[in-house]
Amino acid sequence: MHKPIEYKDKPERFGFFLTPGFSLLAYSTLAEAFRIANEIAEQKIYTWSTVAASLEPIRSANSLTIIPDLVYGPDLSFDSLAVCSSKDVHYFDDEGVFHWLRRLDRIGCSVGGITSGSWVLAHAGLLKGYRSTLHWQEITAFRERFPNLEVSTNLFELDRQRFTCSGGMAALDMILTMIGRRYGFHFASQINERLVRDHIREPTEQTVLSSSARSAIGNEKLRGALEIMELNLETPVRIQEIANRVFLSQRQLGRIFEKFFQHSPQQYYLRLRLDRAFHLLKQTVLSISEISLATGFESQSQFGVAYKKRFGHSPSTERKM
Repeated sequence: MHKPIEYKDKPERFGFFLTPGFSLLAYSTLAEAFRIANEIAEQKIYTWSTVAASLEPIRSANSLTIIPDLVYGPDLSFDSLAVCSSKDVHYFDDEGVFHWLRRLDRIGCSVGGITSGSWVLAHAGLLKGYRSTLHWQEITAFRERFPNLEVSTNLFELDRQRFTCSGGMAALDMILTMIGRRYGFHFASQINERLVRDHIREPTEQTVLSSSARSAIGNEKLRGALEIMELNLETPVRIQEIANRVFLSQRQLGRIFEKFFQHSPQQYYLRLRLDRAFHLLKQTVLSISEISLATGFESQSQFGVAYKKRFGHSPSTERKM
């Protein structure tokens, strides 16, 4: 039997500062967790509001829009505030917002970044001395821009008055961990069960990187390229674009792959996709056509030719072995 929970006299005030192109998934998962927490507690233990630079509708990354509740300003404060961002946030440059975030920090507000919100916190000078994370697509560029900050590839990071996470579903694991620390693991698990999830992930659990990307390769640009490849097996990214994302020329990227793997980037990327196909053939009941699409091939015949060249037999033979 669990000890009755002692709730705070006043609800915790949580703010979402939304930037253009913010992650709607991340925002909505946190809001749902708060709503369910209030239902289970049978009282309002969390309140939440959306904040932006104006009350104009703000468009999310998936093109849905939200009308913010409030405009940021010197008199507006919260117990915790998350900067909820996504694409193109590295271009965000509003000294008024940075000043407001620094003020919130000074008065004791916990300040966090959701998905790519760490860019805004870093520009505001709020990540110095803190461990943080952000979306995998942003990590390489972020480290280039802020080489003195400690950045991880974990699902989320909770470091004193800072909280950051790497994506939409990671935001849910993060907030449930935060709720669990305040009201107990059993309470957080009840919320998780309402959301029909099997468990709350630890920060380091089920990271998106494979063993090759997590290996002790001392080349950060190569690690960044591997991360991009491994996260885009279904819809392959052009090698030139991968090179651009890690701030290399295509020729430089090719030389690095040849040095470490004795394969060109194209060859290595194809091997990753075919290795994924192998596991799908062995571990799922997906049709060969579905597997070919899931690993980025334009047709089943193209997939079959590439698979046979790699493994010496067809996908259908593989499934029977």
